[in-house]
Amino acid sequence: MGKGLPERVDDFIRRHELCGSADRVLVACSGGPDSTALLDILRLLALRLGFFVGVIHVNHGQYKKSDRIVASLRTRCRRWKLPFYSTKLDVSPGSSENLLRNERYRAFYRISAHHQYQRVATGHTRTDQAETVLMRILRGTGVAGLSGIPAVRDIFIRPLLECSREEILGYLKTRRLGWHEDPTNRNRTFMRNRVRLEILPLLKEQANPSVEEALLRLSNAAARDNDLIEHLRADIRPDLSTGDVATLPLSLFDELHDSLAIRVVLDMLRCISPPGANLEMLHTDRILSMIRRTHGGGNWRLDLPGGVTAGREGEHIYLRYGTCPSTPGFHLVVREPGDFIMPDGESSLRFCLNSRRESPRVDRRKACFDGDLVGFPLQIRSMEPGDRLRLWGGGGSRKVARILMDAKVPKNLRPRVPLLVKNGKILWVAGLCRSDIAPVGRQTRRVLSVEWCPGHPILPAVPK
Repeated sequence: MGKGLPERVDDFIRRHELCGSADRVLVACSGGPDSTALLDILRLLALRLGFFVGVIHVNHGQYKKSDRIVASLRTRCRRWKLPFYSTKLDVSPGSSENLLRNERYRAFYRISAHHQYQRVATGHTRTDQAETVLMRILRGTGVAGLSGIPAVRDIFIRPLLECSREEILGYLKTRRLGWHEDPTNRNRTFMRNRVRLEILPLLKEQANPSVEEALLRLSNAAARDNDLIEHLRADIRPDLSTGDVATLPLSLFDELHDSLAIRVVLDMLRCISPPGANLEMLHTDRILSMIRRTHGGGNWRLDLPGGVTAGREGEHIYLRYGTCPSTPGFHLVVREPGDFIMPDGESSLRFCLNSRRESPRVDRRKACFDGDLVGFPLQIRSMEPGDRLRLWGGGGSRKVARILMDAKVPKNLRPRVPLLVKNGKILWVAGLCRSDIAPVGRQTRRVLSVEWCPGHPILPAVPK
């Protein structure tokens, strides 16, 4: 059984196209049996398949002998002539399973990028798959969660996903390879350990001796259904903002079946949260319920696990990771025509001074002024308390904050809308509203046109 394991892994790698012939593959090795077998098998297959192997060990620092494992792995890699990278997490003893996992994956991303590895191989097995599916059932999950651990996701590959833990132990015995038992694997405060040591054995004994295989069949069936949903979702996948906040128009969700709407919410989560972050079905259902219930109006906010917040601002739905930072104000001086990059590094303003007349009826992101009445220098700045703009047509003035609110610009994006100012008077709220100052008329000799090129979808709709 153990003797044929490399050939089965070879077939699995080729079938699922886990890596290319010239790829650099970083093997995540904890020193336990699964990752030790994975490392040995991949180093044997490397010459046959043409990829390069390196080894990464993440020291969680959760018990005293962890430094000894690092030394043992370093010695083994030196003997096998494999590059070895080790990093120690800066976490306190007794940290949660979820925190350790998130920090571990952060380390994988960081070190693989630094040393130019295209893939990171982890030692997840068929047994891990069954445990994962059962855990997700117990927490409450949807079709995507029942699909279990994928063979490949992003840079991560799982070559042992069709191998059971018993087969792994048999292989190590045949190869006479030792491994280190992580004492935290016996710590029953971790959910996975309780499933492995208590729940699955009980189900095998009292419900179904083949419960592991049954869970795998469920996972495969769910994966097929999940592929269909992903196929239907492909044409409606939205472009999402990056960083700490992802926003989408509320109207987008009108056209989506609930199943697809939840996938879009999960897209937003992946856009803004750290690797490994997740929301359970309970949380996505709450978000969808709020979207459907409050469509007529009213902002809301939900605090979710992992430092994630979901909510509605105006006509936008947002997901935010971490605390909401206050957007710093900005103030720039424009002394001559040209292009000016805004402090966010994404948007810009273009100033053009033409001797010919130009019609003041232009698109929403462009405004024209009498160049002799305005003149340089001009100021570009963010909104300040009390800002007012004199309305076109002599209709008095209006608060800039109210202009942005009525245009349904999300509150967290309002400080990014530039104001064009001359001698303390606001000429233009970019993309939204022009003042009555310095209009282009019959006596105009030079036209100053100002065009805003936002690098972010701030304005939800063309104002009427």
